[in-house]
Amino acid sequence: MRTLNRGHYIQLALLRGWADFRAEASRTWLGVLWWIADPLLNMLVLYIVFGIFFQRRTPNFVPFLLIGLVFWRYFNVTVMNMGASILNNVAMIRQVALPKILFPMITVVTCTLEFLFTLLLLVAVLALYRIPLSAAMLWWPVVFGVQLLLVMGCGLTLAAFTPFVPDLNKMVNQLMRILFYMSGIFYDIRDLPEMARQLLVLNPMVVLIDAHRACLMEQRAPHWNQLA
Repeated sequence: MRTLNRGHYIQLALLRGWADFRAEASRTWLGVLWWIADPLLNMLVLYIVFGIFFQRRTPNFVPFLLIGLVFWRYFNVTVMNMGASILNNVAMIRQVALPKILFPMITVVTCTLEFLFTLLLLVAVLALYRIPLSAAMLWWPVVFGVQLLLVMGCGLTLAAFTPFVPDLNKMVNQLMRILFYMSGIFYDIRDLPEMARQLLVLNPMVVLIDAHRACLMEQRAPHWNQLA
C-alpha cells in the first residue's frame, strides 16, 4: 500500500478545496455572484446607517468601508468554517486514516477561492472611485500573507478544540460579532481618543484592516511594527 507524504496531502487539500468551491458555487441560484452580492449588500446597509444617517466624513467612505468588510468577512468566514471542519467530517475520519489537519486546510482553500471573487468587487470599487495606483500596493500581498497566517492560526486552534467542546464554535461566533464592531470597519481608529486606540489595536484585525487600507487606498506603506 502506497504511503502518502506531505506533498500528496497538500495536493489533496488543493483538489478537494477546488471541488468544494465548485459544489458551493452550483448549490445556489446566484452561484458565484452571491459572494459579490453579499458584501455589497452589507456595505449598502452600513453606508446608509453610518454614511447617511450618522454622516461620516471619512474621505472615500465607500472604498474605506468595503475594504474593512471584505477582509473582515474573509477572516470571520474562514476561521468559523475551519473550526467546524473536523467535527463536520468526523464520520469520514473514522473510516479513512487521514490527518485531521487536512480538513481545515481544505476549508482554507475553498474560502480563499471564494474570497477572490469578493476581491474583484473591491478592485471595481477602487477603480470607480479613481483610487490611483501606487508603489504602496506592492506591499499588499505581504499584508494578505500576514492575515492568512492569522486565519490559519485561529482556525486550526478552533478546529483542534471544537470536537471536544462542540459549543465552542457558538461561543466564538458570538465573540466574532463583538469583534466586528471593534475592528475599525466603519470608523477610522485614528479619530478615537488615544486610550481607545491603544485598546483596539490589541485586536489584530484592527491593525490588518488599517494595513489593507494603507496599501490599497492611502498610498502609504503599512506600520510594520504593528504587524510584526
